[in-house]
Amino acid sequence: SYMYEVRILGWKGFCYNKRKQLTTFNTRTMRLKKYTYHKSYISSICKCFSLALLILFGSNTLDAQVERNCASQEHLKDKAEYAKYLARQQAKLLKNSQALPDSIFPIILPVVVHILHNNVDGSIGGNNISDEQVQSQIDRLNLDFAAMNPELSGIPSEFASVAATEGVGIQFCLATTAPDGSNTTGINRVYTETTTFIGTNSPKFTNQGGVDQWAPCDYVNIWVVPALENNSGQEVLGHGQFPGNSSVTDGIVVQHKNFGDDTGTATQNGGSSVNNFYKGRTLVHEMGHYLDLLHIWGNSDGCETDDGIADTPAQESSTSGCPTGQTSCESTDMVMNFMDYTYDECMYMFTKEQVAKMEMTFINEADRSCLLGAFDRVCGCLADYGTVQAPSRTSVCLNGKADAIVVSEDANFDNYKTFFIVVQSVDSVQQIVKISDDPAIDFNGLPAGNYSAHPINLVSGESFLSSVTPYNTTLEELESTINSLGICSRLMKENAPSFTVLETLQINPIVDCQMDAFGNLTGQAILSVEVAGGSGEYTFVNGPADGDLLEHDNKFFVQIEDEVGCTDQGWVEVDCLPHDYMVEGFNFLNEQATLGNDLWAIHFNSPTKLPVAMAVYNMSGQMILSQSIDPVEGLNRIDVDPTLFSPGIYMVVLDNRNEKIVSRFARFSEYPR
Repeated sequence: SYMYEVRILGWKGFCYNKRKQLTTFNTRTMRLKKYTYHKSYISSICKCFSLALLILFGSNTLDAQVERNCASQEHLKDKAEYAKYLARQQAKLLKNSQALPDSIFPIILPVVVHILHNNVDGSIGGNNISDEQVQSQIDRLNLDFAAMNPELSGIPSEFASVAATEGVGIQFCLATTAPDGSNTTGINRVYTETTTFIGTNSPKFTNQGGVDQWAPCDYVNIWVVPALENNSGQEVLGHGQFPGNSSVTDGIVVQHKNFGDDTGTATQNGGSSVNNFYKGRTLVHEMGHYLDLLHIWGNSDGCETDDGIADTPAQESSTSGCPTGQTSCESTDMVMNFMDYTYDECMYMFTKEQVAKMEMTFINEADRSCLLGAFDRVCGCLADYGTVQAPSRTSVCLNGKADAIVVSEDANFDNYKTFFIVVQSVDSVQQIVKISDDPAIDFNGLPAGNYSAHPINLVSGESFLSSVTPYNTTLEELESTINSLGICSRLMKENAPSFTVLETLQINPIVDCQMDAFGNLTGQAILSVEVAGGSGEYTFVNGPADGDLLEHDNKFFVQIEDEVGCTDQGWVEVDCLPHDYMVEGFNFLNEQATLGNDLWAIHFNSPTKLPVAMAVYNMSGQMILSQSIDPVEGLNRIDVDPTLFSPGIYMVVLDNRNEKIVSRFARFSEYPR
């Protein structure tokens, strides 16, 4: 019998059994830890189990999050069987400890991914995951096995000496040859009506709603399923079969939402609940089982069993969440080990002896050693364009050259070459219009419009691609041809860099001759520039700009440049001959006959620069106003305040000593109506 007490504030429960062991458990995760206490303390705990259940499972404040559950070791639950298993493994390791030649490494294992999906029309989406999601998982597998994952820089100092920072001598590639000898992408999509597979082996058989495996000595078979439960009805993230079991079920099963590295359906917040297993580490964990690694804590809670690996510390039970500094069995738990149960973000290392054991499976286990030649048989293609990044500026001038697409250094350039297949979308039919071996694609000769550039890394490069006729082949047709010819390549189809070729940037400069108050040309012009095409944002360079005042009888070079770098230019000539007032002599021009309350402007033409004396007289001959003016040759203006004059008739006289001109005007209190 067991007795329980739950302390609500601490979310901690206590129980004890007949062996007087007190077990604490966290009610959020149900992890158990055992401690031995004195009988008098244990006897004080007297709350009943039903109360614990009521509080534990009746509260609506608990987070409903899926914890990692791996079904790989269910066949080793029996302690006696587990002990025999460890003994056999130790015997194999001792016998063959010197038998592993370094020359077989690195080993590259061919992978086939069987995607069991529920899309009856075969469309990509939902649990029929994309090629990119599959590739992200293979990339994650290779990154973690090569110990190139950045989290390794944060290894606690106490584990630094045992961490396998040199990586595992095993890498993975998608198969390029199917069992019948035809070409394959290594992705086998199969429609199924099954939405949840019960039992970890049911996806491996066509007659159970799954699909039969490919030859297990040629391929690492991986089944990606809509959902997975063990025979007890518990959801499990995945299952990896250990070496030495039935060959017809050999392989790994993973749920689609836990397959891939933060993309597609494998994202942290992609569903109704938080997915903490979205970075592809479920497959890393299950691949560890496939290569004969056990869970780091052994086969059951307690410190009596372990994983048979000397440099992993004893650990009482599995770890959930992302704890730090957790201890059990009198040592710090190695919670960041790939063979624990922590969240994907928090597991990031194998130990050196775990690596040694995985590598030794190729000596100790016949169903793994038979894979040693599989790469040459079904996965000889190493084409890889690496990581591709579009330039920050993707608009291109007509007949211009784009900024370079960035291809990372992890692309395969050893006997391979990366080209860029330029595709224009025309009524949803993606036509190939150009093939470029330069990441800075030259769009010369191509019309304005939208284009995508699809990197392709392949061996038989130029001779094959040169046969592609522009505007006569679609991307799908090219891919079909590549597959039918068995050409080793990797082609990016989705999420390829895109470019926009702009319409021609054109300017139309116009001069607008300016006129004076009398409608005569002044000899100046305003520049007006009409612009079409380009990006729409531009500046004037090397000359006048829109709105500038230009002088007569001059020629100007007008040039603009938009934000993309497109330019256009042209010459503009100002032909705005100014009016020649010299021919009109010394006279008034359009002077006002009557004055109101506004400014009085006296306009006159002066054929010389001789000083001019101005005087205003009333009709009695009295001088009301006098002023001396230094005129210019041509049009002149004198502004006079009309409020200086009371209503009446006046005479204005201009005298330049050679000639005198006279004009009369009337002053009213306001303009006549």
